[in-house]
Amino acid sequence: MNRTLVSWVRLAVVGTALVSLSQACGRVSGDPNAGSCEPGQCDMGAGGMLGVGGRLAGQGGGKIMAPGGGSVASGGGIATGGAPAVELCILSFPTPPPSFGMGGANAGFGGSANAAGAFGTAGNSNAAGFAGTPNAGGTATDPVSGPTPQEIANARGRTRIAFLKGELSALKMKAPNGEWTKLDQHLTALRELERSVALPTAFDEQQLPANPSASPAPVPTASGAAIPPQPPQTVGPTLLRRLTRQEYRNTLQALGLTLSDSESLERDPSRPWGFDNDAGALVVSPVLGTQYSSIASKLAGQAVLPACATPSRTYEQCATAFITDFGKKAFRRPLTCAEQQAYLDLFAQDLFTPRFPAATYEESLREVLAIMLQSPNLLYRTELGNANNPGQLTSYEIASELSYLFTAGPPDAELYANADAGLLLNPDYVFQQAQRLQALPAFRPTLQGFFEMYLGIDRIEEVVLSPAEYPSFTPELARSMRLETDRFLEAVIWEGEGTFPALLAAPYSFINSRLAQHYGLPDPGQGDTLVQVGLNPSHMGLLTQASVMLASAPLSMGHPYGRSALILKQFLCQAVPAPPAGAHYQSQPQFVPNKTIRQSYAELTASPTCAGCHSLFEPLAFSLENYDRIGAFRTADRGLPIDASGSLVGTDVDGPYVGAVELAIRLAGSQQVQNCFASHAYRWAFGRELIPGEDVNVRQAANTSLSNIRAVFVALTQLETFYRRSPGL
Repeated sequence: MNRTLVSWVRLAVVGTALVSLSQACGRVSGDPNAGSCEPGQCDMGAGGMLGVGGRLAGQGGGKIMAPGGGSVASGGGIATGGAPAVELCILSFPTPPPSFGMGGANAGFGGSANAAGAFGTAGNSNAAGFAGTPNAGGTATDPVSGPTPQEIANARGRTRIAFLKGELSALKMKAPNGEWTKLDQHLTALRELERSVALPTAFDEQQLPANPSASPAPVPTASGAAIPPQPPQTVGPTLLRRLTRQEYRNTLQALGLTLSDSESLERDPSRPWGFDNDAGALVVSPVLGTQYSSIASKLAGQAVLPACATPSRTYEQCATAFITDFGKKAFRRPLTCAEQQAYLDLFAQDLFTPRFPAATYEESLREVLAIMLQSPNLLYRTELGNANNPGQLTSYEIASELSYLFTAGPPDAELYANADAGLLLNPDYVFQQAQRLQALPAFRPTLQGFFEMYLGIDRIEEVVLSPAEYPSFTPELARSMRLETDRFLEAVIWEGEGTFPALLAAPYSFINSRLAQHYGLPDPGQGDTLVQVGLNPSHMGLLTQASVMLASAPLSMGHPYGRSALILKQFLCQAVPAPPAGAHYQSQPQFVPNKTIRQSYAELTASPTCAGCHSLFEPLAFSLENYDRIGAFRTADRGLPIDASGSLVGTDVDGPYVGAVELAIRLAGSQQVQNCFASHAYRWAFGRELIPGEDVNVRQAANTSLSNIRAVFVALTQLETFYRRSPGL
């Protein structure tokens, strides 16, 4: 088999190519039969070897070093500190074979598939054969009429899915065991996609092994100065973090591609603490996998691609430049040599295969783009770290941590420059970048999204209530409620004191005509425009805003759980006790006649079985009883005066209070509340629940920030867990 043909077969086993770096650098000697070689062992004809620093070494000298740097044999050393070592890729560009046929079920190019996904050459009972020869599973391309558009679409679809499965396989070889299930679910989504578009299975089902034992392919690593010694801290587990809907949209936007509002994406699931970015819950379901595929195809077809100014540049040069440059932005790191070669082979396959007789440079490049836009390397934020220093994140991974924390999007040019130089392993440089990012306009909507989930108001516009019971409640009112809170947060955080106590105790808010009527305040006379106003004595800060009251109230007034959970979980970080075994739960309690809801509950839960827990959370909820289901202030319940007294127990601000305003003042003076807020910021920043020992990290972030909200997020970047992961978790 000639060498060109080998290049074509290599694309058929792209999953194996991505797992092994044995194809990362092809031998470029004069021997036409020379095969691939291991990194560090690739020669360049008789001229010696090419060093990692970009110099051509003398005869017989020099090696392509693994990431991390090293010495050049011909003389002179390359320091291991500073910027990440760059893989020098020697790529091969296949030319089209004289005769090439394709057909049938497999995405490969002939032979019989084995469990590893490798393919033979031709003639066996298989999906495809070379030279247009009909095989058991396929037929040769008709040289006269050519394939139909549907046949071309199906063939490209098979190739896309096979390629994506190969990338999943490569990622699974590097991921910790705890993340395999997530990747297996992604694989299931790809299988569903195959079935949904009537495509035959194009890749062996065993491509994601149950027990990967092969050595993981090196990823771009960042050698350099180690993190300065810090007090011992607990560091978190290694995760693969699928992008949220908003992060995915922002990532596409940064790539110059806009996802229209009409493009639907499956809603991200929320976890008990309210955030939608929990890494454990974010998987690629069959529905989402199909949506990713549809979006990638549409955007790739619409994208404005860089022209290839031939003959000054060859298609190989133009495609390689696109794969390298766009790939780095899409994957948020430089592509490995194996990845570059695989994508270049993919481009060449599409461009040169006679089954696509009308394929152009642009069409084939769009195929590369369509796969990159749904690649697991784009969809997941990795925390795989430096292979030469287990647990240490790479400079590029830290750049992504920073950018998605503050802007919910990929790194900008300055972050990439810092990552390229290896600076982000130093907390001082990370601090500088965090300070820069928290001052950017992009942090405002990101922080707003965090608070909406933290307070549970992100979905209040979906609330439906009985018009007979709440005639004034409309979707427009619900939207005004949310906008009031958003504007209030902006004013306190960006224009005012910027502290968490100020959020709880500010004596002002922002209302429009609709909200003025709801709150019983004078109409500011500006229609839908929100205007800052002073509050009456019954309202103060976040706690009494209608959006918060609506989000935390039960579906029907009468259950104290929702509002007590708001105080206990979101402000004090205390769990609401679970009911004891055998307890009878009533979603619609039968209240005692001629008694308020609070008095009814006192009788219904008087037994020792119930009283122990209810006495802990009921007073918190009933101290907010002056606010009805939609947050309108009231003084009576069922015609009887409301008792809004309560008492905090087990906190650093224990004591009695009456009503929501006095409760808000107590909470505003609590260090426990500020630590609790820092813990929520921590959960959101790292996309997971705290593990034992991390309460120390939380307190450090809270103390460092001095109650300033934006400073809390900056302080998180100075914790050791921002730079390291525990290899054993």
